[in-house]
Amino acid sequence: MEGIEKIKILEPFFIRNLLLYPIEVENGKEINALSLEEALKNNFAKIEEVNGGKINEVIFKNLSDERVFAIDGEEIIGALQNRVINSAFLAERKSEYRLPVTCVEERRWQGNKKEFLPGEISFVSLRSIICKSVNNSLYKNKGYDSDQSFVWKKIRETIESLRVNSLTLSMHDTYKAYEDEIEKYIENMDFDNFNGFIAFAGKKFLCMDYFCSKNLFNKYKIKIVKGYSIDAIVKKNEITEIKRKEEVEKIIAEIKKGKIKKFKGIGIGNEIRIETNNFIGRALEYENEIVHLSIFEK
Repeated sequence: MEGIEKIKILEPFFIRNLLLYPIEVENGKEINALSLEEALKNNFAKIEEVNGGKINEVIFKNLSDERVFAIDGEEIIGALQNRVINSAFLAERKSEYRLPVTCVEERRWQGNKKEFLPGEISFVSLRSIICKSVNNSLYKNKGYDSDQSFVWKKIRETIESLRVNSLTLSMHDTYKAYEDEIEKYIENMDFDNFNGFIAFAGKKFLCMDYFCSKNLFNKYKIKIVKGYSIDAIVKKNEITEIKRKEEVEKIIAEIKKGKIKKFKGIGIGNEIRIETNNFIGRALEYENEIVHLSIFEK
């Protein structure tokens, strides 16, 4: 995969119990695109329910002359129930797509508005479940379907573990309940020269997020770390161990040797699915460049 070969791992730093290894590449291709949040907040795009509502699909409309990017696990809130997008996409200018989504609010199917507002990015353990189940769906030629029941189960477990009060079993309520705690993870994020992170919490590898474009990463870095922070809060009683750089480099080396399958992307570009002995992942490829890559433990 173009770009992965050029990844450089920088010196790590802690944000509370979250260990982050920044990653960068030299001369990465800059992607000129609005983030999904930018597009929705400024009415450059809108997302609506399919007529009558469909739990696993919504309609995305790019109304602007800019491309729009969304990350895997990105939340959209409102309408009949909150959802998350099953995989990253890059939307062409003035375009319309049907987006594969997963419900993250089990006990609501009502609302007066058809349109959605931007939300958070799913916590890592949920993104991992969606990645794995969509992998399986794509391999069976069944499209970008996720395992809805497994997603609901994970959200219920997280809500219970963190003692969140949520009448509709909403993932978003977890972020609202822990807003002050999450703020402590993101309050000093004033860097802007990275292409992504490799994240650990407790004794566990959490996730790797890589963008070819520093500009695009900067639009998502806060929301990504907020997603990491939920898993870190769950592990707050575990001691986060410092990892040697050689251990982290082994992760990259294994990813480079992973089995790859390509599929038609949700928007423009190709969807890449990756599997190794220890990791699973997905990437969006456009013009032979990896726009965004996410890797999780298998």
